[in-house]
Amino acid sequence: MTTSFHFDIGTQCAAACLLCLVFGVVLLLLARRFPHIRGAHAMAQGFFCSSFAAGIFLLRGPVLDTPSFVVANGLLWTGFILFYRGVAESLRMRPSYGFPVAVAAVGLASLAIHGQVDTQIITRIGIISATSFLLKLYLAIGVARHRPWSRLQRWTLGFVAASMLVNLLRSLGTLVVAPSASIFQYDPVQAGYTLSALLSALGLGILCLALVGQQVTAGIEQDARRDTLTGALNRLGIEELMAVELERARRGATSFAIALLDVDNFKAFNDLGGHAAGDEVLRHVVASISRQLRPYDACGRLGGDEFLILLPGASEFDAQAVCDRILREVSMRPAEGVAEPIPTVSMGWTIASRSDLVAEILARADRALYSAKQQGRNCVQTEMKPRRTHSSHEFPVLHAAETSVLRRVTAMKRRFRA
Repeated sequence: MTTSFHFDIGTQCAAACLLCLVFGVVLLLLARRFPHIRGAHAMAQGFFCSSFAAGIFLLRGPVLDTPSFVVANGLLWTGFILFYRGVAESLRMRPSYGFPVAVAAVGLASLAIHGQVDTQIITRIGIISATSFLLKLYLAIGVARHRPWSRLQRWTLGFVAASMLVNLLRSLGTLVVAPSASIFQYDPVQAGYTLSALLSALGLGILCLALVGQQVTAGIEQDARRDTLTGALNRLGIEELMAVELERARRGATSFAIALLDVDNFKAFNDLGGHAAGDEVLRHVVASISRQLRPYDACGRLGGDEFLILLPGASEFDAQAVCDRILREVSMRPAEGVAEPIPTVSMGWTIASRSDLVAEILARADRALYSAKQQGRNCVQTEMKPRRTHSSHEFPVLHAAETSVLRRVTAMKRRFRA
C-alpha cells in the first residue's frame, strides 16, 4: 500500500499561514525577552498580518469574493509595510510611510473597483504584482541609500530583488498562460507563485531573525562594557573608547579632553547609611554627569567612586565649562534616599593630543584631580601638556597596550557590521 502526498496550492497556503504564525510568535517572544531590540514588534505584527491573509485564502473557499480578496491583499500589504518599518528600525534608517501607504491604498481601491466591473483573474494578478513590486522597490531604495552597508543589508537587498523578480515573472506568466480563478485548482502560474510566496515567507523569517540576532549579540557586547550599578560604561568600555579617540586624533591631528572625577568623602556615605546609601550616591553622580554631556560624550566608572569622562573634540574652554556644570549639577540636590550630606565631587581634566600615550593622558588628569583634592575638594583643576614642536615627518608610535585595545575594538566593529 502506497501513500502519495500532493503538495497543491491549498497545502502551500496552509504551510505559509502556519510558518508566518510561528515566525510572528518567535519574534514577539524575543522582543519581550530583549526590550532593547529595535523592529522586532513590527516584524512580528507583519507576520501575523500575513498569516491572517493566508488564512482568509484558505477559509473563504476556492474562489474568493471581491471583499475577501481585497481584505486578504490589504493584510498582505499592511504586513509588508510593517516589515519595512521593522527593517528600518533594525538598521537605524529613517522610514517614511507616505509612499507605501499611498501605493497600498491605490492597489486596494483598484482591486475593489475591478471586482465590480470585471472578473478576469489576469487583471487582478496584474494589480497585485504592480502594487507589490512598487512596495518592494521602495524598500530596496531605502536600504540601498542607508550607509554604511553591512552584510545583512546586502542580504536584505538580495532578498527584495529576488522577490521583485518573482513579481515580474508572475506578470509575464499570466500573459503566456491564463491562470485559474481558483487557488486550489492546479495551474503552473498559480502554483509557482504560491510556492515562491511560501519560500519568501521562510526567507523573510530567517532574515528577520538574523536582524534581531545581530541586535541581541550587540546588546550582549554592550552589557559586557556596562557598569551594572550605575549604567555608565565600565573600565573596559571607556578605555576602548579612549583608545579609539586617540587613534582618531592621530589620524586627523585633532584633540579631545578627558576628565577624572572622584566623589568627595565617599566613605562617609557608606559609614552613615550603609552600602545602599553609597550606591545611591554613585547613581546620583552618574545621572548628574549624563545630564551635562553631549550625545557623543561618554562617561565610565573606573572603579569605586572614580569616573572618567571623555569629551571628543572639546577645546580647553569646552572642557572647563562641562566640568563646572557637572560640579554644580551634582551638588544641587541630595541623592535619592540620602538626606545628607549633599554629595560633592572633585575633578581634574586635561587635553589629549596626537602625540600622547594613554598612560600620559591619565597621569596628567590624575595629577589635576589630586590638585583639586588638595585645594579643598568640590572644585576643578587642570594640567596641560608642555608644548613642544614636532617635525613634519614625526609620527607617534602606539603603545603595545593601546595597540591591543585597538585590535579588539576593530574586531568588535567588524562583528557589529557583519
